[in-house]
Amino acid sequence: MNIFISILLIFIGLSLDTTVSRLISIGYVRPYFLFIFLIYISMDSGIKRGTLFGFIGGFLLDCFSPRYLGAQALIFSIVGFFLSNIANKIDKTKVYAQFLVLFLSSLFYLTLYSLIMSVKSFPEILVLSIIPSTFYTGVAGVLVFQILNRLCQKQG
Repeated sequence: MNIFISILLIFIGLSLDTTVSRLISIGYVRPYFLFIFLIYISMDSGIKRGTLFGFIGGFLLDCFSPRYLGAQALIFSIVGFFLSNIANKIDKTKVYAQFLVLFLSSLFYLTLYSLIMSVKSFPEILVLSIIPSTFYTGVAGVLVFQILNRLCQKQG
């Protein structure tokens, strides 16, 4: 994937997170578009780009909540690094594989971020927000992946 497309996807994801995601949320449950684009970039690019764009995307999100500055940058970097490493072992064309990667990655991200924020009622947050949001992100992510795959096929 072209580096300029990766940069564009990060900014589209951030824009969708700050606008559309809030409009289509159901209570505290919402899809995380920047995270979806990070996963796509990480699985399509190498380790360096996955980790770098994980850091950049996470840092940009951290700017909106400076109290925990660096938390999302760290988590996104870990996810970008890990997914870049295992991308060749996953059949990225299969919808169930896309959903599973999106779901498990989102579960890791939201759980770790909630623990960093020291959420006192973690079991309640897990059931009412984290698990439903990971499911929502997984479903939205599969749709985004299908659109991006079609666009990349037309481009290539």
